Amino acid sequence: MGFMAKQSWLPFSRPTTIQSSVNDPAVVSWNADIASWTPQTMVVIEEGQLCMMLLNQTIVAIVEKGSYPLDWIIPPEKLKPAATLQNYFFSTKIFSNQRWGTPTPIIVKDTSIGMNALRAHGTFSFTLDNPKRLWQHLPNDYKQFTTDDLAGQLRSMILDHFTAIVSENQNNILQFLTERQRFSEVIKQELTTDFKAFGLQLVDFIVQSVSAPESQADSMAAFAKIEKLNDMLRQGLITQAEFEEKKQQLLKDI
Repeated sequence: MGFMAKQSWLPFSRPTTIQSSVNDPAVVSWNADIASWTPQTMVVIEEGQLCMMLLNQTIVAIVEKGSYPLDWIIPPEKLKPAATLQNYFFSTKIFSNQRWGTPTPIIVKDTSIGMNALRAHGTFSFTLDNPKRLWQHLPNDYKQFTTDDLAGQLRSMILDHFTAIVSENQNNILQFLTERQRFSEVIKQELTTDFKAFGLQLVDFIVQSVSAPESQADSMAAFAKIEKLNDMLRQGLITQAEFEEKKQQLLKDI
């Protein structure tokens, strides 16, 4: 007894293919619907992609790299001629060197240097974590969605956390300025949950620069040097007398 082959709706027709790629490296997700398909239509997922398939606006499959007949992915009994099939592709690459910055200064009041208006900027990288969750945050019926389209929402999350952490540490802002790597890690930990809720994985987050207005730059630079002298004193690299002498000289020059 032989096996019965599944029949196409269009006898003797060659199956179509669901396959798509984009040349723009900034594209995070794109729509690749096709007008006609059969149960034998081949679904081809390339390296660095995922494909989320919707049948009648319901998610039925998330497909990884490979080539599959459509009826291997979706049960044949659901593939009715009147059904609507939508295909959303996602890039799984790491989107690196994304930039963030404070559009307006953040006001802090450090007990040692008084009121200050800080600006900051840096970079971050992310990759796909959960295509379904990301898709739920994207506009309906989008054709392409890029890092520029995501930038506003992601930067807003970053600035919310950055501002909160700066406010929590405003009485020790000099340490913030001299230990940017540690604060980068603190902010990254805070952001990880929010990125994950958005369907993304935060790969890295860097505070590259924190600066004050020019009128306050000299005083902040002096206090940053005093903080370094404090570190040297704690490590026994200078004496208390040397510390006090250098500290007074720095304060005098402000």
